[in-house]
Amino acid sequence: MIHPFEKAGLGKAPFTCVGVHENVYVTAGGAHKQPGGCCNYCGTGIQYEYEIVSADGAKFVVGSDCVARVGDVAEFRETRLKFARDRRAMKAQVRRAIRQAVWDKEREERKANWKIANKATADKVTDYDGSNEYLISMKLFALENGYITNNMADAIERTFEFEERKELIRQRSKHIGNEGERFKKVMAKITASKLIGYNEFYYPPVPRVLVKLETESGDQLVWWTSRGYQIDEEFAPVSFTVKGHDEYDGVKQTIVTRVKAH
Repeated sequence: MIHPFEKAGLGKAPFTCVGVHENVYVTAGGAHKQPGGCCNYCGTGIQYEYEIVSADGAKFVVGSDCVARVGDVAEFRETRLKFARDRRAMKAQVRRAIRQAVWDKEREERKANWKIANKATADKVTDYDGSNEYLISMKLFALENGYITNNMADAIERTFEFEERKELIRQRSKHIGNEGERFKKVMAKITASKLIGYNEFYYPPVPRVLVKLETESGDQLVWWTSRGYQIDEEFAPVSFTVKGHDEYDGVKQTIVTRVKAH
């Protein structure tokens, strides 16, 4: 029995499907896609052209219905599935590329806005020559990229404010009193309270809490206690005994004990 393709003069049997590709043309205005190919066997317009090779090397294309006439149905199905997988992967790749292009454009727009909105802060941190590690890292970022983000700008300004407060504390701080001297009803406020560890000498172990106080005149007091306290911005009268003097990060501190709030 003569194969239908052989009858149509398309070559000698057997025939093999070796691939598939899409052939379309877009109508004016780009509103619709139309089949751009033609089945060499039945003459029907086709969008997907299945590539057929005959035993004598003839090559032609047919549509998705006529390709079943090849006879190797399993091979045809595998070819069609592979084409569908490749087509889905290509579409996904195009979608990713479009999304990436949109993200890149938005990122460049944000960078341009940041350069304008945060210029003063960027210039300020670029001129910084102190020892704060965060400000140093932001200086390097600004120099390398030419901008800083809104969040970075906020954090940089807060850090500068913190550094300014710390420098003011350094300048105002001084040691007060002598060891064993008792001060009564000094106006002070709690600026820090932190659990440092436990005193294992006692059983059960007793907490070691570092409490920092600041007097109205800017003197820094350090008190080691077993209780935690809330930070309080309001000044209140306290009495304490001087235990010694210390210095931390350029700040003169007076170590106190027997602290009593009034």
